Amino acid sequence: MRLGIPASALLLACALPLLAGCSVPEMQVHNAAGFAQTPPGKTAVLKVTARPLGKPKSAAVLWGVMQVPHAQESFAELLAHCASKAGGLDVIPPTDVTAAIKRAGMKPTLDPTPEQLASFIEALGCASYLTAHVEAWGESYLLTSSKATIRFVVSCYVPGAEEPLWSVSVDRTRRGISHREAAISALRDAFEYIAKQAAAGPQQGG
Repeated sequence: MRLGIPASALLLACALPLLAGCSVPEMQVHNAAGFAQTPPGKTAVLKVTARPLGKPKSAAVLWGVMQVPHAQESFAELLAHCASKAGGLDVIPPTDVTAAIKRAGMKPTLDPTPEQLASFIEALGCASYLTAHVEAWGESYLLTSSKATIRFVVSCYVPGAEEPLWSVSVDRTRRGISHREAAISALRDAFEYIAKQAAAGPQQGG
């Protein structure tokens, strides 16, 4: 049986979520309760995958995209700092991680194989470890206007686990700040957000 709904009504129904301003939240948490269960002891940033925001789409002098050099190392440094300061985790500084791995006769890398990862954890004595996937990170500018985009997922694992204990993702764009400022702000807010969600209990944990 045909209901005889006009095509214009169908189009309007499809468009209503967009007209209402619905969008994906810029910050999402998986298993916020797990944050409170992060085991005491040392943690370290042991894996970071990153790709740049993108390539310039124009040869114009006053328009372009600034990609982040050494994105993996830079993000690992900022993540370690914010996890310690905003997240309250006992994070081994990246320079100390590198030194300890070298002392153990291994080559440091932020893209370790599972075997390397297990060896790093043992050498460092980690009770947990952090990973990050950076999908986008950079600055774009047009004349005197600029904006920074950052999109990433940070996860915490306990040694031997296949699934993360918790994770938090951020997707945001801010105007008038550098890519570094955008990353620091996003990471700080992410750790404060998941800590607040964990403290609120399972009904708010997401």
